[in-house]
Amino acid sequence: MKALYIVLLFLLASCAKIDTIGMKKHSFSKAPSKIVWIQIPGLDEEQIAMLRFSALNNAPTSFESAICLGKSWNYNFFDLRTNPESGLLAQLQGTKNIKGQCEDYNQKPVWRYLEEKGFVTGILERGAKNLTFEEGLKCNQDYLSKSIVWSMSKAPSSGELFHFQEKNEFEEGKVYYDKTCQNSECFSGLPKNVEYIWKELNKRQNQTMLIIRDFSYYNALKAKDIKKARMALLDIEKIYSTFSSQDLRREFLVVLSSTAARRIEFPKAGKEWFDFEKKGRNISYKKSALMSPVIASGPLSENFCGIYEESSLLERFLWTPQENKLIFEYFGF
Repeated sequence: MKALYIVLLFLLASCAKIDTIGMKKHSFSKAPSKIVWIQIPGLDEEQIAMLRFSALNNAPTSFESAICLGKSWNYNFFDLRTNPESGLLAQLQGTKNIKGQCEDYNQKPVWRYLEEKGFVTGILERGAKNLTFEEGLKCNQDYLSKSIVWSMSKAPSSGELFHFQEKNEFEEGKVYYDKTCQNSECFSGLPKNVEYIWKELNKRQNQTMLIIRDFSYYNALKAKDIKKARMALLDIEKIYSTFSSQDLRREFLVVLSSTAARRIEFPKAGKEWFDFEKKGRNISYKKSALMSPVIASGPLSENFCGIYEESSLLERFLWTPQENKLIFEYFGF
């Protein structure tokens, strides 16, 4: 009888199906308890070559271990090629009706939906000039709801400051400004602030979402400063690597989304590439693309495969097969 059980167990094990996607093991339809959403305007997936083929590294990046690579159309009701601020706002609020005016902030953002699921949200913003979270709060005092914004920018006269090495008390629905960014440059780096904010969020709630909204890469490409762009991209790669590591993959959904991807043409190999590495030469800049990449790892990352409108990104954070009826009710369908 024991031998029969062993045979049956062997047969069951040999017939068991292992779910995979992109030749990687993956558990489908599992809801994450932690969400990290990194918004990087200007990024095109080919630009990862600046890290992948660097003379200092020449190794696979953490982006290459992602479960899904998607592409999003970057347009709305008013523009075929949206500016980066409008594109990121469309992603956060799940709508193409973005005019660049105060009424845009009357839309319901992603953190309001997640609050209903028991999440708390923190937002880190760097390099934004228009359609900032501060502007959203001025237009709609309830816009941030229970979320907190940490801004790496110069504070207004009445603004409250924070420092990643100091203990602070933070109130929901408010914006705090990095103490090290009050002169020409920020002395605290993005990874340090991300680590600091993540610890702060996890004191509040087990279910947490962190939104990182960074314009420094886009601004560097716009200024044709390849060295600065590479450093900004390296910061993002470190952050993505930290949250998408093998140890965290079961509960962390990590998504990197771009908008207004800047097309650039890289040089040929050899001396031309060497000059590009050292001095940023031998590169040509094209107009913004109509599509931008979305890179995802962890539970529910399968929702981000394929080609879709960037305004559908919000829904993809919420949709599961078991809950699709509930989610559609949220959107009024």
